[in-house]
Amino acid sequence: MQTFKCKICGGSLTVASKSRVAVCDYCGSKQILPLFSDESAQLLYDRGNSYLRQNEYDKAETIFNQLLSLCPEDPEIYWDLVLCKYGVTFVQDPKTGKYIPTCNRTHYESILNDKNYQKVIQYADEEQTAYYQENAETINDIQKGILAVSKKEKPFDIFISYKETDSKGTRTKDSIAAQKLYEKLTESGYKVFFSRITLEDKIGTEYEPYIYAALYSSKVMLTVCSSKENIESPWVRNEWSRFLTLRQNDASKTLIPLYFDMPKSDLPDEFAILAAQDMSKDDFEQELLRGIKKLIPLPIMLAARRKKLKKRLGISAAIFAGVILVAGVISFPYIKDYVTYNADYQAAMQLYNEEKYDEAANAFAELTDFKDSAAMQQESLNMGKYTAAMQLYYDGNYPEAAWAFRNMNGYKDSADMQKDAELNWREELATVATENERFSSSGAYYVTPNGTVENFNYDTGTANQGIELNEHGKVISVSSGEKLYALHEDGFVTNSAENNLLEADWTDIVQISPYFSQTNVALKTDGTILYGNTENIYDHGNDIDGWLEQTQEWNNIVAIDWGIAQESSGSPIQAAFLIGLDADGRVYSAYNCYWDFDGTISNNLENADRFLASLVDIQNISIYMDYLSNIAIVAIDKNNNLITYINGETETTSDVEINKFTANCLLTQNDIDTNQATFYFTDDKNNLYMNGSDNIIMEDVIWLNEDFLVTQSGNIYYLYNAENQNPILAEAKTEIKASWIKRK
Repeated sequence: MQTFKCKICGGSLTVASKSRVAVCDYCGSKQILPLFSDESAQLLYDRGNSYLRQNEYDKAETIFNQLLSLCPEDPEIYWDLVLCKYGVTFVQDPKTGKYIPTCNRTHYESILNDKNYQKVIQYADEEQTAYYQENAETINDIQKGILAVSKKEKPFDIFISYKETDSKGTRTKDSIAAQKLYEKLTESGYKVFFSRITLEDKIGTEYEPYIYAALYSSKVMLTVCSSKENIESPWVRNEWSRFLTLRQNDASKTLIPLYFDMPKSDLPDEFAILAAQDMSKDDFEQELLRGIKKLIPLPIMLAARRKKLKKRLGISAAIFAGVILVAGVISFPYIKDYVTYNADYQAAMQLYNEEKYDEAANAFAELTDFKDSAAMQQESLNMGKYTAAMQLYYDGNYPEAAWAFRNMNGYKDSADMQKDAELNWREELATVATENERFSSSGAYYVTPNGTVENFNYDTGTANQGIELNEHGKVISVSSGEKLYALHEDGFVTNSAENNLLEADWTDIVQISPYFSQTNVALKTDGTILYGNTENIYDHGNDIDGWLEQTQEWNNIVAIDWGIAQESSGSPIQAAFLIGLDADGRVYSAYNCYWDFDGTISNNLENADRFLASLVDIQNISIYMDYLSNIAIVAIDKNNNLITYINGETETTSDVEINKFTANCLLTQNDIDTNQATFYFTDDKNNLYMNGSDNIIMEDVIWLNEDFLVTQSGNIYYLYNAENQNPILAEAKTEIKASWIKRK
């Protein structure tokens, strides 16, 4: 006999070992029990359900995932994971006394399409299936109801998460601090979700639709805490963990941890990559508001202000009309013109307030010098440009946003927004892990969460010496060289002068390439290309001065990529290929062949160059060359067509759902005719695949290049490119960048 605890009320259940359907003697609820072979698994199961009853869904999910390794075909374990995802708990109906489900976690995805629920149905027998389907339909109906209510709610700007009461029911100091923030932010014009006030007219069972609506719409979450216990309490964790999950698919969401009366080290591990703020600092409030204004420069509450302005304009117009009637007898022709102009002015103002800036500018232009029409025309033009630039920024189009803000000559906060867009662009293109095997300093290196550069423990070297945190800020990206190139937050590149025989280090850079045999290439914030001093430098009898000169004609470049052919570490370079992608989707290319025994390498380079020139409307592209100068190229166009090229052979696949990708060449033999190109890519759920296979290699992959990948937790893996080999944990972490997270 096995004794279980009821997952609904916690009472004891005793069932025969062959029976897996039971009814609780205490609450009368029907449920299905798992079949375990040992007592330890049963105890683990009871602990998981205890967490479920206490609304600690993340902890419960961890337990049930452990049980899956013991019972991979038990439908009840998969069902418990479903309950965790949708935050299902059971409350007693006061009228009937029965326990009914309620959902504390809402998802747009129907429970019927959930992968764990589908596993439930796969492994359940006929009687169990009927039970699970009935409960799934109930939960699905609840979810639909929650979504219906939440859709009626107006969007929020900011969500404040905090613990309201302590174990004695007394209001916490977190709540008091959170309310002060709520009042300050509301005064500043933001719509803020603060449960003490926002939910004051709701009862507990009605909270979820409003919480979900606020979590889904808010651009910023502030977590306020004074202790580890408070920030880890079930309902607070439930809020911020859900917000972080939403953030994975919406990079515009930002979580800012706020703490006081506690050490920063007591914050949850999930906050390690976030910029936490100490509320006890004198300038805390000022800095917080400044940061939020950057994240939400046009808060929703501005609409209310515009309505008030319109109302005032209407009252003014009415008063003015009365004055006109009185004075009409005296100067009717003049007044008639004034009334006409004033009506046109009010119409132009209405267009401006409705954010129809182009139309407003034209309307004000028609009024010449009437009132402040000339100034309002210019203001309308500026606001139109500013709004368009902000839209580019929120769409994640950081290059064009940066250029648009640059052209605004300091209007509003355009200078700050330009820097912010450039930083996001820089982070989007960053190389956070690199191998340096072609140089005597050797080693493999990565950018730490603190913005320093360290060795991987499996391959140490000395190329990172002299790279420090300084006035240029954290290191964002690294690239190979006798001394590593280090791209900092402000666009400064450490070691660029020394490595490239230049008088000064580069500035205003967004992307750096590895060392192209005596030179390095960089992409500037203005969309043009820089490269090192190649004058009078020879490589194996080939004058390399000149092959990069054509890059000086490239404009509006948003990203570069490269391929280098080299027989082995330390050996001479055979060939190099540089490509540039511009804002309109055109691909530019430049290449050089350093030595070629039979003409094969030159032929491959020419063919690839012609292929690249034929591409149009490309949104992302990657190139790879191996030591035989085999060339693999993979690109996605703006219609989501996947285009691949392998040594002259091309293929197009329509309507793909690929997020990030990189190309590799995998040689099965040292024979140019038997090479096989490997493309690694992630889908829109951040699952990593290899071309030609439906098997998920790894989950939660949000950054990758041809050598490394990074998961959602910041862990770095070595992307081992041998057949049927999984990535290898490198025992190193980096900081997750918001621009790596796919936007909806």
